[in-house]
Amino acid sequence: GCNSEKAGDEIVIGLSGPLTGAAAVYGTAVKNAAQMAVDEINAAADANGGLKLKLIALDDQHDATAVETNYASMMDQGMQVSLGCVTSAPGLEFTKLSAEDNVFFITPSASANAIVYDGTEEKPEDLYTNGYQMCFADGNQGTVAADYVNGLNYTSIGIFYKSDDPYSEGIYDTFKATLNESITSVEAS
Repeated sequence: GCNSEKAGDEIVIGLSGPLTGAAAVYGTAVKNAAQMAVDEINAAADANGGLKLKLIALDDQHDATAVETNYASMMDQGMQVSLGCVTSAPGLEFTKLSAEDNVFFITPSASANAIVYDGTEEKPEDLYTNGYQMCFADGNQGTVAADYVNGLNYTSIGIFYKSDDPYSEGIYDTFKATLNESITSVEAS
C-alpha cells in the first residue's frame, strides 16, 4: 500500500524530473505548475481547515540512473502518491520502483507506451497498473499520423526516427503497424 509515514494532516506528493540539464525546461515547468496547485490548495485548507499537500520535487536530470536514489529519498520523506517522472526514460524506471511499493502516480508528461498499462491488450509482464498518464501515449501519435498518411494516396514515404529514444520508438512502432501495407517506406534511424 501507500507509505504510512505521513506528517500530520498532509498528503506528501513526490516528483522526479529534470530540474537541471538539457531537459530542465520540462521539469521546471511541471514542478512550478505542481507547486502552484499545492499552494492554492493549501491556501484553501488554511481558510477552511482542510487537508494540506506537500510537494517533494527532486532533480533526475533526465537520467534514468538517478531515479532510484530520488525514489528512495522521496519514500524516506513520506511520499504517499506521486507525479512520477516528467520524461519517459526516467519514468520507465520510476514505474518499476513504484509498482513494488504500490505507490499510485499520475504522470503529467511521460508519454512512453510502457509507462502504464492501458488495458487494451493482454498485459505484458513489464507493464504496471499503479499509474495513470494524463498526457497522450506515444503510440497514439503514431496511429494518428499513419491514419493521415493512409488517406493521402501515397505509394511510398520516408521515415526518419531516433532508434534509442522511447518517444520516437513508440511513435514509430505504432506508425508502422498502422501504415497501409501498400505504402512502401524507406527508413533511417
